Amino acid sequence: MPARHCRVILGSEHPRLLQIAAGFSLLHATGELSVTYAGCHPLRDVYPHNTALFAVFDDGAKLIYDLGAYEDIPDEAQYDAALAPLTRCFRLCYLPERHGERLSRRKLRPLGLPYDVTSENNFMRPPKGKAPLPEDYLSHNSYPAYQGLFYTRLYDPADARSDAHAAELERANAHRIACLRACREALGDRLIGGLSPTAYARQQAPELVLPPELAERPAYLRLLKRNFVCVIPEGPEHFPSRKLAEATAAGRALLCPEPYYLLPGGFARRRNFSAYETPEDSARALVQLLDNVPWIHRMEAANYAYHNTYVRPDALVRRTLEDAFGQDEKTDG
Repeated sequence: MPARHCRVILGSEHPRLLQIAAGFSLLHATGELSVTYAGCHPLRDVYPHNTALFAVFDDGAKLIYDLGAYEDIPDEAQYDAALAPLTRCFRLCYLPERHGERLSRRKLRPLGLPYDVTSENNFMRPPKGKAPLPEDYLSHNSYPAYQGLFYTRLYDPADARSDAHAAELERANAHRIACLRACREALGDRLIGGLSPTAYARQQAPELVLPPELAERPAYLRLLKRNFVCVIPEGPEHFPSRKLAEATAAGRALLCPEPYYLLPGGFARRRNFSAYETPEDSARALVQLLDNVPWIHRMEAANYAYHNTYVRPDALVRRTLEDAFGQDEKTDG
């Protein structure tokens, strides 16, 4: 049976689309799928916004991979009209309960965790130059002792799109600062981390700003390969952090707020992450996790397995194709 063929259109060159484009490119390279790249074009006639990838199959099936924010979607009636011609829409920010019994509820599926990753043959070029390959995150996990790793950033409310958005950024900033301070006080040198060194961070919490030798992104990616438990705050407006996916790619244990949006595959508390809400929770939960190395090792194994099934670009796209076309219609011919 020949590989299923599709045309792929990028709605934009937004960096979030790189992971999905890499998935289609990898399946094409292995012969599991035949992909023709049809370029980058606005999706105004297909979908409400352009932070999406559109795949059109020879049998008429149409799939959308939506990496936009929840606020990018108009009212439900307009959204139903956009989804009517589609077979499936895989959405990064998806809450089933918000759609009731509408058509959108039946067409939508959770996409999964986003992160910066590419492939050697990716038809989408990394917008900022070089991006990591999946194997660049690989690590070896069997350490007898651990530290906490808590890298985060502050958002300048001056860049907000509205007064409500500015208030949300200020709330997220205050929570991150309080959590960092609580964890530093509780753990001392058992914690490595701080704030990205922006002018706004230096103004708000200068004592938490990372030193230059630790501040660059390559330094963070190197630390992911060492014996750390990753503390990852929720993004403003509940947007999923790319650091969650990067931590699963490296097989790291996680401390994070309960994910707000639906994730595929039962990404669960205590198995894949330990959860916190308040700054006091974050410090207490991190101490508890660091003092339980067997639990860390179980979480590392669970997150690496989760990554290889639901997050890695080729696995993510393969899973979505099986959802759209049926488990018995594998794309490997």
